[in-house]
Amino acid sequence: ARLDENPAELEAALEKIKSHRLGHYFEALMTFWLRTTPSHELLLSQFPLRNQHRTLGEIDYLVRDLNTGKIIHIEVAVKFYLGKGELNNMANWHGPGLQDRLDKKFNHLSNHQTQLSRQHPELVPYAVDEYACIVKGRLFYPPNIEAETTFTHPHHLHGRWHSYPPDSAEHSISYSQLQKKDWLAPLEDMDKHQTKPLTAMPPEPACCIGHAVGKEQSRVFILPE
Repeated sequence: ARLDENPAELEAALEKIKSHRLGHYFEALMTFWLRTTPSHELLLSQFPLRNQHRTLGEIDYLVRDLNTGKIIHIEVAVKFYLGKGELNNMANWHGPGLQDRLDKKFNHLSNHQTQLSRQHPELVPYAVDEYACIVKGRLFYPPNIEAETTFTHPHHLHGRWHSYPPDSAEHSISYSQLQKKDWLAPLEDMDKHQTKPLTAMPPEPACCIGHAVGKEQSRVFILPE
């Protein structure tokens, strides 16, 4: 509530980001949250694990739960997946470029990334009690499918994917392609963001908003034929 009233502290932290990659922007948001939330103490972030010969990996975050005193190793990711087929099967959720799948990412986080501190406790300056993964992003559901997944939070961000031209019962809705930095959150004011009107079939999957009267109405991925 304090940041909603005066976001200057958050804006100053985000201005320090040198990279324009969405993953780095997301990490900056996570770091800020863990530094400011009253329930946890941030102990380490982006902490490399190195032995004498090579780098074994990196711990995203170590935090102390101030209610329980436990040390938690947290790994994070921000991802956008398009579903097809049986939607409760994580293997049926694909990244827009078809090089990534939700089941692979989930298994990597839970069976590899979070296990680094367990496998190499001598390289970690704190004794870890618990392990957690935080995955944010958005799931894009197939057209005309109302079922939702059971493995996600009930209020997770979601959208639709369509082939071009996008189906819309609302003829007053126009579609514009987003810059990747705007994939994370709904656009409350389109005048503050650079968008590109979608007037032809995109050469590659395009994250777009359906908008009317300058307001976002829906979030969609438009796919080439």
